[in-house]
Order: sequence, then structure tokens, then C-alpha cells
Amino acid sequence: MLTFMGFSNRTSLRECYIRNIYVEIEPKYGTKVVTRFGMIEDVELILSPTSLQYGKYEVQLKRKSSNFYKIESTDYWIETQSCFEYTTWDPVILIIGGTYGKGKIIF
Repeated sequence: MLTFMGFSNRTSLRECYIRNIYVEIEPKYGTKVVTRFGMIEDVELILSPTSLQYGKYEVQLKRKSSNFYKIESTDYWIETQSCFEYTTWDPVILIIGGTYGKGKIIF
């Protein structure tokens, strides 16, 4: 189970709700994708919807794009809803499940 050590000195905790969880898939070299605008582009990674076990986790996140965070040292990505937190290798609390749909992140 997760412990909250290291968070007791924070004066305010910020929350962001999770819209979706993805696992990254590295495609074969040369794989192409057709975008919704009909453009053909090379693919670096494919993010496929997945789920995680319900629970609380202490993880390190890195913001990769607007509302997209990668759980460092894993193949998992988190899509958030209106989250403006910029983080690089900062420990956060990840809560999967509960009354908030897929879960939330506590920064």
C-alpha cells in the first residue's frame, strides 16, 4: 500500500482527474498511420487504451503534451481532463478507481 511520506510538507495539494489510461506499443519500423485529416505519417508510438488495478500508487510523472503524462519507468500514459500541472520526475499520488471515474492524480 502507498504511504504519503514526502507530501506532509506541502501546503496545498492539486488534483487532476483521469480521462483515460494507455499502454504504449512500439510499432515495427516503417509503420504508417492515416490521420483524421487524411494525412499519412510515420508512427513513433501507439497509445492503446488499457486499465490499471484499483488502488493508490506513488509514481513519478513527466508531462509529455497537453493533458498527457507518462508514468516514468513504465509503458503507461495518463490522459487528464483540464490539467495544467508541469512535472518532470516529481512524485505524485495516482488513485485508480473510486467515485471519480477512472481516478485522479494528486500533485
